Amino acid sequence: MEEYIAELELLLIKHLGKAEKTGHWVDYVKLLDIDNVFSDDNLKTSNRLSKDVFVNSEKCSKEFVEFSGSIIGSSRELLRGCQVEPPCAFAVVALGSVARGEATPYSDLEYAFLIENDKEKNYFTQLAVDTYFRITNLNESPLKTFNIKVENSPDCLSEICPVGYRIDGLTPNAGNIPTGNRLGRSLTFTVEQAVKLYKEEVMSPSEKLASLSDLLITSQLIYCSDDGAKLHGRFMKEIATYEKVTAQNDHKVKRKRLERLSLDLQKYDFLPEFEFKTVIGEDVKVKVDIFRYITLLATNLNIALCFQLNFPWKVYESLYQSGIISKDSLRYLHIILGLSIYMRTMAYIMMGTQNAEILLGTPTAEVKSSSEENKHYYVPRKMFVPFGSILIPIKQSLISSNTKENKLIESAIMDWLADVYLDESQFSKAQKYYTESLEIRKVVHGEHTNHSDIALSYDNFGNVHRQLGNYDTALEYYTKSEEMLKDVYGEHTNHPHISSSYNNIGTTYRHLGNYDKALEYYSKALKMSKVVDDEHKNRSEIAISHNNLGEVHEHLGNYDKALKSFTEALQIEKDIYGEDADHPNIAISHAHIGNVHCQRGNLDEALKEYTKSLKMMKAVDVEHADNSNIAMICNKIGNVHRQQGSYYKALEYHTKSLKMAKDIHEQTDHPDIAISHAYIGEVHTQLGNYDTALEHYTKSREMLEVVYGQSSASLCLHLTYSPDIRISTIITI
Repeated sequence: MEEYIAELELLLIKHLGKAEKTGHWVDYVKLLDIDNVFSDDNLKTSNRLSKDVFVNSEKCSKEFVEFSGSIIGSSRELLRGCQVEPPCAFAVVALGSVARGEATPYSDLEYAFLIENDKEKNYFTQLAVDTYFRITNLNESPLKTFNIKVENSPDCLSEICPVGYRIDGLTPNAGNIPTGNRLGRSLTFTVEQAVKLYKEEVMSPSEKLASLSDLLITSQLIYCSDDGAKLHGRFMKEIATYEKVTAQNDHKVKRKRLERLSLDLQKYDFLPEFEFKTVIGEDVKVKVDIFRYITLLATNLNIALCFQLNFPWKVYESLYQSGIISKDSLRYLHIILGLSIYMRTMAYIMMGTQNAEILLGTPTAEVKSSSEENKHYYVPRKMFVPFGSILIPIKQSLISSNTKENKLIESAIMDWLADVYLDESQFSKAQKYYTESLEIRKVVHGEHTNHSDIALSYDNFGNVHRQLGNYDTALEYYTKSEEMLKDVYGEHTNHPHISSSYNNIGTTYRHLGNYDKALEYYSKALKMSKVVDDEHKNRSEIAISHNNLGEVHEHLGNYDKALKSFTEALQIEKDIYGEDADHPNIAISHAHIGNVHCQRGNLDEALKEYTKSLKMMKAVDVEHADNSNIAMICNKIGNVHRQQGSYYKALEYHTKSLKMAKDIHEQTDHPDIAISHAYIGEVHTQLGNYDTALEHYTKSREMLEVVYGQSSASLCLHLTYSPDIRISTIITI
């Protein structure tokens, strides 16, 4: 590593000379362009240094795990010598920086016990306490770790003992250890309890910048009993399934995570605007000002995008592989991450504490003769110049700059926020963020350039107008997207983006009542999806096309063809997710099949399919069984009961759906709430309760007018999914 640094100094000397002439950091940055900050050789050297840092950081974390495992093993042997054996299988897992591969010699140990039986916690309390004693006896745990204050000693961290390998501690802001900090939760739990706690934290409306779910999403096995590794494997599998199936499809969770990402970007807004003097009079905290930004950015993106990766450098690699950032941007991010880890590690080692502060330059003779020199780690300019000149454009581009490559991350964030608002039927906000995203993409790729990113933006605008009932406008956007994609990929190329575009156009024609055109485009989408299906990677798109074809045939009264299409979609989804798997896509296919039976008057068969769908939806997420799909299926079941004459049973299900929709959409005006009011109005009409029916019809109409405007056409078109409702009654109130 020292050789790399020496080489870096030689390669950057001409740039350093130029920087010194400017006299100020900001002036120096103005001379630079992120695409041309240093020569290719310099960047290669910086990148080599960063990759070496990643290897050593991962190695440090691995040795941290091995050493921790040996201590826990020795504690277990002590209990065994006292004839005390583990009452059940268990696993000890590292959390935090150790699990993320970011550990340094001064990192504390955050860890948890996963146990098979929660009625046998006494043994594990003894095991945890013994490990605390062993770690404390290494004499690297200050009294502050145990929330012990020393009178007249404001800084027991440095005055009582050196800081080194230690547990997370018992202070109010710590306690990520098996017994907790005595102020709240402990981290000794069964897999079921840990998963439940994770889900509760994910769904919590809290705006905190960090939560236990962030800690639990990444873990590393430290030590386990003979069968204990299975507990950790099962825990990670359940977390991954929950993220993929539920959290990533929940608009509230997506919004919370994106807002947190934005808050973190604002919180760690430090920019190294230093003058180039021998000694700088401004202190910089290496952890907060240097290290936090680039690693927390990786952590937030890892969670928001459901990458589920252990190391921050792997997160950035996945951003590149996903097409969000360019190869050059990946290199810049890796350089910043590597230099951040290096500076943090060196500062900790040199200063002997996590609270290390740094200065740019070298100490003067005056400072060397005083005690001041030992209060800071002096970062060589040869390292800080490339670090700062890359970091500044990255930070600015993520927030408000015009740096092209990194602006794509901001564009993706705009799209994600818009998706959330579209799910909530907040169309003006969705359109606002989609517009900002499109403007960014036009800056990046060129105002008049055809690019798949710009085509995606046109698709997004089409989605907004389609949900608003502006089908002609939606069709214009979808057609622009289709034409641009064909120009990008080739007129006769089979590509998943083009097949998705065909599906969008087909759906718009279906809403317009042009079923021949809808069938044409859905058939083209299905054919193309089958061609591009490479080892089942595009099977879900094939299932979508089958479902779309089924909906057209259902509208046309071709119930045999509709049933065939829905059944084929169902089988594909079972092939993808498992024959006996509980998955929302499988549940939706059962609901589609139920719709066909309902249209045919086979109400018992319809009820059977709807019940399967409802049961599966609830099984997907037991703790939070209140998603919009469940509300929709409850309405369908209520509709069957109404047609069977079981009006009070129907009212029960429609009322459940209404309550659920209100909880989901937080009492705001939303089509799902309006639909439930309309269904309830229809049941009361059948019961002869006309005043109550009129009250619900009025609420439905007024709510739909708020969402869509006062266009009767929009209201009618929105309610075409529920042809049994007396639409004319709602519209003419």
